[in-house]
Amino acid sequence: MKDIGIRKKKSPTKTEAHFITFLLENPPQKRAVAVLCAIHLLLALMELLAFFFDGVFAVIVSRAWMCALLIFFVLSYKMIAQTIMKDVKEKNYFALAILAGVMALVFWGSGDQSVRSLNYESTQQLAIGLRAFSKPDWDFTSLGFLGYPMRQYLMLALPSLLFGRSMFMLHFSFDFIFATGILLYYCGFRRVFQNERKSILSKIAAVIPLLAILGSPYVSEYIKIREQSILPPAFALMACGLFMVLYLTFSVESLVTFSFCAAFLGSMYTPGLAVAALAIYAIVFWNYKKWRVLPKDHRVLLCFTAFYIGTLLMLTIFSLSRTGNQLSVETASTEYILATLKQIVTETPYGLFRLFTPILLLFCVIAAGGFLKTYDGLIPLWALLTVLTAISMRGYTANSSFAIQRTMVVAPVIVAHFSIRVIGFKGPIQIAGSYALLALFSFAAIMNIVDPLPVLSTNIKFQAQSVNTYISGEVQKITRMPSFRDSKPVLLYYTDDVWDSNIYDYTCYLAPDVTAHSTYEGEIDRNYDPSGGLILYAKGSARIPESFIQQYGEPETFEQNIRGARVSFQRIIVFPY
Repeated sequence: MKDIGIRKKKSPTKTEAHFITFLLENPPQKRAVAVLCAIHLLLALMELLAFFFDGVFAVIVSRAWMCALLIFFVLSYKMIAQTIMKDVKEKNYFALAILAGVMALVFWGSGDQSVRSLNYESTQQLAIGLRAFSKPDWDFTSLGFLGYPMRQYLMLALPSLLFGRSMFMLHFSFDFIFATGILLYYCGFRRVFQNERKSILSKIAAVIPLLAILGSPYVSEYIKIREQSILPPAFALMACGLFMVLYLTFSVESLVTFSFCAAFLGSMYTPGLAVAALAIYAIVFWNYKKWRVLPKDHRVLLCFTAFYIGTLLMLTIFSLSRTGNQLSVETASTEYILATLKQIVTETPYGLFRLFTPILLLFCVIAAGGFLKTYDGLIPLWALLTVLTAISMRGYTANSSFAIQRTMVVAPVIVAHFSIRVIGFKGPIQIAGSYALLALFSFAAIMNIVDPLPVLSTNIKFQAQSVNTYISGEVQKITRMPSFRDSKPVLLYYTDDVWDSNIYDYTCYLAPDVTAHSTYEGEIDRNYDPSGGLILYAKGSARIPESFIQQYGEPETFEQNIRGARVSFQRIIVFPY
């Protein structure tokens, strides 16, 4: 018979003994730092495996990245809520009022087609992200719209995936990202100027840079356009604000949010890569004063953070370099570069911002000349190199206006550095300079943001797209009718304007089940299957062909007020057989 007794407790293995000793000898904060080091290393290695081997690694990393994205926004809005509550407690109502006004401007017109059109590139970007969600690995290591990294489109498509496709959800995706950038930017400046809380200056110091950003002509224009070009400036705003918090109050939360933000900048539309590279420099080198007082484990953690950001940055550069044009550099002549720089300084839209540009340039020259602290010159140098690279890069088009809009990514960094230095002066110069900046930036911001005045509207050149916005919205309503349930109808669109002929760019997001064909001259190819139903539209002087009228009867004719103009339409709806 077996001897039944009390078993002796199994002795721990050598590995278990080391782990127990580590837990006993290290406080919770130190344990968290060790865990974060391991997470950064693991994520970097998983990104490498997913990039080179794809398959199951891409599935795992895509889910891990999505969880990290949600954690990032939770921690960010926790920080934002704490800052706002502090403002309420300190009765900083002036700053809160301006902040509320800025948020109202960012979200103004969302989902209202009488105020905001859909941009044909943003609809394609969200459609690509939504299609990617249907695949096991979310196309995570692939390239999306025009050959740019996919994860930015997954982020933008997430609200539409959860709450449905609509004009509001498309606008909200971009508005939410930029609003988060503005709020975190504000949080960073509130930490910088928190020692001035009893002075009048503190009531305005943190909002001055916000007005400077909104006074930037390209930024204010692309806030309204709502397209991927606004993502790098938005995340640059986040990175600047989070770095201020990290630099002043090092904590696990501040490092996690900053490292994710910087890593994301290293894997999005190409202007963001410049900010990711600057973030690595800021962590490792610009932070050298902190290294003397930081514990050794924190220094190690910063190195792991830089490694993680650098891994994503290098993988993105490697991926884009294999596709060709996105990172190719044009052989730009000196005359072209000088002419483009002159255009940026003197011919930017809504030239009131020209008042601010010379001040920034003077600051850059003084800083680069060594008259300020040594590292001050590095920010203008980085900005200049970024601008020159943006001008010289071809991207997906050689159009000079697209090259110039890529330069707006430097605005959050240079404005932050400039504002800290100017507001940091002591005495009467500080007060007078700060109020002068507030007045100048407020004026520039208002003139760049206000839309109702025709002279100031940045949407004038997008009026032609309003017709497509209207048609796509109507098609979405029609395809949601019970008669079209579970069918894949065909849209035939006849227009008298070539700018209206890209209807598919809109329906691919709003009505993905529709097969859209359009023409502004002649007949549409009859190679389509009408069994899912037909939706025929004709605009203006264009007409639905007689063959369809003979088959389906007289079309419905009506007029619609679009952007203040009466536009005539014909329409025939044929339900599925």
